[in-house]
Parts: sequence; C-alpha cells; structure tokens
Amino acid sequence: MLIACQESDDTVEVTEVEVDGLYAINLPDFLRPSFDMHDYASLQYYDNKTDFYIMGIDDPKDKLGSRRRRLKLKAYYDFVESTVFEPTDSLLLMASSVVEQGGREIRTGDYFARTRHFDYTYDLFYRVAVYESETHFFQIVLWMPFENHCEWVDWADQITMSFKLLEAKETDVNLTEADAALGDSLTTSK
Repeated sequence: MLIACQESDDTVEVTEVEVDGLYAINLPDFLRPSFDMHDYASLQYYDNKTDFYIMGIDDPKDKLGSRRRRLKLKAYYDFVESTVFEPTDSLLLMASSVVEQGGREIRTGDYFARTRHFDYTYDLFYRVAVYESETHFFQIVLWMPFENHCEWVDWADQITMSFKLLEAKETDVNLTEADAALGDSLTTSK
C-alpha cells in the first residue's frame, strides 16, 4: 500500500502561528483557522478545497499519569495513536520515525486509515507527531484524503519539523503562576 511520492514544485507562503505561548508552528497560508474540530485542540486549521486538516493539543504533564511513574514520550505517542484511530475500521502504519531536533525527540507516524461512515468509505492519510517540553506533551495530528497525500506530504513534513517550543514564555507563565500563588498567600495571611 506504500506509494512513493514525488516532491511538489508549488510555492506557497507560510505563516508562523504561536499557540498559547507554548509553541509555534509554520502553516501554509492556504489553511484557515477553525474552532469546532475538537473541544481541547488549541491549534485547529483546515482547507476545504484540499480537505487538508491539522489539529494540535497540549497536555500539561501534571494532569497525566501518576506522579511516581513519569510518563515517557513513547507511552504518550501510543496513547495519542490509540485515541486518534479508535473509530477507524482498518489501519496501516506506513512509516514511523524518531528524530532529534534541538536536543528534543520528535516521534512521528504516517498512516493509511479506512473508515466507513454510513454507506461511504473514507481512505485517509494521517500524520501523528508528538513533542515534549519540561511541563507539557504536545500532539499534532494532520489528515487528508489518501488519494491526495502525495501532493501534500511535503507540507506534512514541513509542518511537523517546524514545531518550536517557546521556552521563555513557558518559564514566564510558570513565574506568573508562582507570583500569583505568592500574592494569594500574602493576601490570605493578613
């Protein structure tokens, strides 16, 4: 089922999108923001013409798993994979990789998924990518019709590799929360 793809010659402008002060990612200009793809997704973009969709969710580590047993990136990836493909009728892992970028590990997987909805069968290409910071796990999931994946897989690669943690802002948020907690304790002790 694995089909080789040729690189596209199309030039499309990209825009860096910052998400909740936690990370930034480069998206092609043809994608538009959405707000109703998933209740917890902080990143939601789509293009109706190409049926190209991307969604990002950030999970604070302190809300996941047990404090005694630290959740590893591989286990988080497995969790994301099982959640994304739960409603899928058939699934084929086409490729997976673990790459290092900026001293951090990125886990990705490309999938062929078939889902039957009423009397119609959808064949989709999915890219699942997970990232980790000191305080969060991040998942980026993008999908498109499988028949178009060769045309758009370069964009999946570029989007996946453009993920950039905004460490300074993550630290600023933590300091602000600590300052607020200190302020609360000072207020209640009076």
